[in-house]
Amino acid sequence: IVLEHQIKLSGNSPAGSACYDVTVDVPFPIQRELSALLANVEKNKEIETCDEAICGIIRKIHEHRRRRAFFLGFSQSPVEFINALIESQSRDLKAAAGEPSRSAEKERRADFFNQPW
Repeated sequence: IVLEHQIKLSGNSPAGSACYDVTVDVPFPIQRELSALLANVEKNKEIETCDEAICGIIRKIHEHRRRRAFFLGFSQSPVEFINALIESQSRDLKAAAGEPSRSAEKERRADFFNQPW
């Protein structure tokens, strides 16, 4: 800020003093820091959006890999794959139902299914 004022050294001295209020807009360092912080928040939101998109794409990739492995196993040996799938489903069903494991040998015989329920 530059203020120019001329001082008279000759003549009568002024009878009184004069006081002036000058309004000056000065950028505070806090305002700069706040604007930088707001810019960072905007960038962080953009980064979070990109991170969410990347995570979604990674989930899709994992799902596609799982499906590919499933169908590849089926295409290589369908009978063994189906048998393994049925065994897995049976184990999962028993675990979900909370049943104690039953004897597979007894279940193979027709007498097992002719019992009174």
